[in-house]
Amino acid sequence: MKQIILNPGVLLAIVTSGIVYFLLTFKLGENRRISSLLHVAFTTITIIAISGAEIFPFNRFHPKWIIFNSVNLVLLLIFYLAAAIVLNSKSRYILRDFSSLLIKDVCLGFFIILILFSGSWSTIPETTFRSSIALVITSILAAHIGRSYSWKSLSVFIRFSNAFVIFVGALYSIFIPAIGTDEKGWKGALVHPNILGAFICFTIGLWFLDIIENPQDRKVSVPTIIGLFLVLLLTNSTGSLLNTIILITLTLVIFFFKKLPFRQAFTGFILFMAVSLVISLWTAENLDAIFGSFGKDTSLTGRTEFWGELVGLVLDKPFVGFGHRGFWLDKNGPAIFIKTAVGFIPDNAHNGFLEIALDLGLLGLASFVLSLIRSICLAFSFAVKSISLDAAIPVLFMVFLIISNISETNILSVNYVWFYYILIAAKLNARNFA
Repeated sequence: MKQIILNPGVLLAIVTSGIVYFLLTFKLGENRRISSLLHVAFTTITIIAISGAEIFPFNRFHPKWIIFNSVNLVLLLIFYLAAAIVLNSKSRYILRDFSSLLIKDVCLGFFIILILFSGSWSTIPETTFRSSIALVITSILAAHIGRSYSWKSLSVFIRFSNAFVIFVGALYSIFIPAIGTDEKGWKGALVHPNILGAFICFTIGLWFLDIIENPQDRKVSVPTIIGLFLVLLLTNSTGSLLNTIILITLTLVIFFFKKLPFRQAFTGFILFMAVSLVISLWTAENLDAIFGSFGKDTSLTGRTEFWGELVGLVLDKPFVGFGHRGFWLDKNGPAIFIKTAVGFIPDNAHNGFLEIALDLGLLGLASFVLSLIRSICLAFSFAVKSISLDAAIPVLFMVFLIISNISETNILSVNYVWFYYILIAAKLNARNFA
């Protein structure tokens, strides 16, 4: 991404505006009611921005700008500092929320430490360091938001914010196809149809939960789900469609699990996850055949061709990897030799867990997987023991995280998947996570 050099005039204007902004927000922060409303606005802006959608002005508040020297970085810092002033009573606990999570989830804490120190062995240390800082700041925001609201409130925030991103993106695809589409299908306001498909997949899962939990709201939820399904079909993302079916099935079988003794229910859940994983792996291995049966372009498939090469490169640096973002962004590194038989040159591993191994080695992969297993156990226990179906949100997301990262890389970057993982983990590890 092109960097923008700040000239003194622009910088002075931004700083002056920032001072006025701070004075105004400090005054508003004195009123508790206004402060609470502004916290809702801050949360909504953050959740929309973290989707990665190119929707102005939300795209200017994405934490990714921490990585680049640009006007957006200055605006982002002003936004965060102003939010901290407005939310004075709540912002004091931001670091506490995050540190508490890392203490309780030791493996996640170790994983974060690896990320922060990975610049010391990366061949592009500055990029690795800035990317690591951006990821940690994203994690801090996620932990704070997760602990600030109930599951029901979080569901409302995420469902409506995601639907907003998807439907605004659909308008891009219809009226500005040069922006909202590519040769594969609709991509809306996101970077690729597969990314949009995965985003819709999780969003449909949340709306489907709402249909069951709040039947009185079906006048809104049913049309929304129909609209989301239509956009999903237009992305031509077969994998995301299959993953959506898996999430909807999981929502239905959770009712059955609630009626069983915990051990039997957990065994059934593990079997469900194993079957889902096998289906996702089979889909990734047979995308050519699947796409061919639907008459779709297969030029970007064959990603499994280079997985073997990447595994070999992981074993070249088995313990700590190439550093966060240090493999693909190194212009002189081994990534330049990775391509498929049809000439497709990837810019990521197209598998989230393999990407972690490249970044942080087997040590990083093991620590994240252990953290994930712990979170899955907490999530499932909460889902089957709670009366409210909103309690199924964590387990729904954990399954989504696993199956969506079989053929795509959606974990270790400044995006909504990592954000939601930390948000949910922080909530599950709180004293009262209802």
